[in-house]
Amino acid sequence: MTQNLDQRRRVAATIATAVRDGAICSRCWLIPEDCTCTTATTSGDPLRDPAWWQQRDDLNAIYGYAQQQGASPAAVLNVAIMMTLARTPSSVNLPGIRGGRRGSLNLFGALVGKSGAGKGAATDAAEDGIIFHGGSSYTVGQGGSGEGLIGKFGHLEVDKETKERRVFRDADAVLLDIAEISGLGAQMGRSGSTLSDQLLKAFSGSRLGFGYAGANGFELDRFTYRLTMVAGVQPENSGILLDQGGSGLPQRFIWAMAAAPDAPDFDPRAVAPEPIHLHLPVWDFGEYVVTMDEDVLLEVGQNSRELARDSGLGLDGHAMFARLKVAAALAFMRSARHITRDDWHLSAGVMAHSDIARTHCLEVTAAARSEQNRRRGRDRAETADAEDAHRRERVRRNLTGKWKADPTASASMLIKSLPSRDREVGRQVAEELANEYVAFPRLASAA
Repeated sequence: MTQNLDQRRRVAATIATAVRDGAICSRCWLIPEDCTCTTATTSGDPLRDPAWWQQRDDLNAIYGYAQQQGASPAAVLNVAIMMTLARTPSSVNLPGIRGGRRGSLNLFGALVGKSGAGKGAATDAAEDGIIFHGGSSYTVGQGGSGEGLIGKFGHLEVDKETKERRVFRDADAVLLDIAEISGLGAQMGRSGSTLSDQLLKAFSGSRLGFGYAGANGFELDRFTYRLTMVAGVQPENSGILLDQGGSGLPQRFIWAMAAAPDAPDFDPRAVAPEPIHLHLPVWDFGEYVVTMDEDVLLEVGQNSRELARDSGLGLDGHAMFARLKVAAALAFMRSARHITRDDWHLSAGVMAHSDIARTHCLEVTAAARSEQNRRRGRDRAETADAEDAHRRERVRRNLTGKWKADPTASASMLIKSLPSRDREVGRQVAEELANEYVAFPRLASAA
């Protein structure tokens, strides 16, 4: 029995890898040539296909609202996912697949586009166009340092007389609204900055904070806070995240294109459309672990196990974990507390789009760096040419000056009078001078 189960797990991991690579359809598991699914995600961008959104009423409503507002449906959905998770109490978590009893629902979103390309439109469409019923409240915060991040959840007060330190929690959930990733990058790039480390920990729901005394010198226990983020990312600045690939930070983000190339022409009759109503689950007091269909749990769990074995069959652990969080948010958006196989398949479309958006950023940054290297190469070549020209002119003046001082000197004597570092160039310049001036001695005649 155990051997058969292990074989099933390996098959599940292999199928997951094939779906991820686009070798087979995520629904029918057939190769693209044989697949007839209308929502297949084996090629292209599934979130550019209206059929993907038509699979559920809530998704279709988000698509229609975004289209009417000229916003990117993928970006609006990205924000909606982060808002949904922000409204989910910190006591609600995923099952612990590897190394623990629980898995956090904290997640980050990146809206990719040039300045003015639609990050603000997507955020406004989600905030103004979606009315959430149920769920918890959350605080919207801006960027800041690692210490400032902790300070968004609470503050520390010290009694002046007793010196007793008391921590007051101001928020259970925070959604960070980062207008441009360069601001966050400036904080992460500061000497001694702890922000990047705190974000890495927050994704997993690990303990945050600092034990030293200070205005925010306190810690948040594991799984006692909810943190999501929506960050605007200009492709040219995306290296701020992508360059931290070794730490896994980019894989903790769900990426979405903020541009809306399929937006219809403006219709004056579509101004201020009716909002969308999403009813979130009602959560009981106390801890709750989200359940899921067995085949979903099997795929996620076996992928984690293959990663632990370093077998080569496992996908990126953070990407799989992030996808599970997306699937959970999609379940919550339809008022459910259980992740179904349909939620899991829909999350594949979100992740496929995320990969496309992140790849776009990689290509832009690679092209920019390539151009920068070419420019530096040209600058170095121009500098070298200028230095060579200056050196030849200096040697020329030295040779002509010494020749005028002693017209009887041979070319060899004139060259030997130069510093040793200039003699090789001096031979070339002497030949040029001999061609210009008949009286200038030639090397061939020098003995």
